[in-house]
Amino acid sequence: MAGFVYHQIRRGDAAALPGRIMRRRSVIAGGIFMMSGNSTGSVLEYYLPTYYQVIRGYTPAASGDMMLPIIVGGTIGVLIHGIHTALVQLILYTAFSGLGYGLGFSGPQNAVQTVLASEDVPLGASIMLFTQSFGPAVAVAIAQVLFLNRLSTNLDGLVPGLTGAQIESIGLSEMVSRVPAAQSRQALEAIDQSLIQTWYLVVGLACVTMVGSLLMEWQSVRSRRD
Repeated sequence: MAGFVYHQIRRGDAAALPGRIMRRRSVIAGGIFMMSGNSTGSVLEYYLPTYYQVIRGYTPAASGDMMLPIIVGGTIGVLIHGIHTALVQLILYTAFSGLGYGLGFSGPQNAVQTVLASEDVPLGASIMLFTQSFGPAVAVAIAQVLFLNRLSTNLDGLVPGLTGAQIESIGLSEMVSRVPAAQSRQALEAIDQSLIQTWYLVVGLACVTMVGSLLMEWQSVRSRRD
């Protein structure tokens, strides 16, 4: 990464990410927003099926149906964001998450088209697409490390010596089935707690999107089109 940044600085306006574009406030703000916003959706979509199948006991097919609220919420937004939680609340929360993600999906791309010169718009849009993909790639990896570490800690008393590699190799459902019946409830609660601790990352990323929103330049899209 350091070598890439150094190379881009040396190349100046001939770089893949020219400094004149990267220094624009709206490009920086849009990158922060896209990276954080897309990461929240990706981490949720990665771990919600685990929650539905292991904690709620849904079949894989039913778990897929339960992903519809966040998908539908995201689609609506583009066109115009625990075990004791009530089902209606769960559906509403995931639908609002998807709605918030959908509403913000096109904003940074519209912003760079407004603030950049016409010849720089394609490159600015490419930078937004890069942050849109780079953020989730990093966030999901961080979430996985966080989940496995917390799960190893939370299950330590029930499954001594458990490692992340063992969890990945046998799977959560198989692991719960190996726990004595008297302790299966505790095992589920430990998994539930680990998922909640992992979703703190989602909350943090969602808060970071506000930084991108507040940094965005206040310019009229309509005037640029005119």
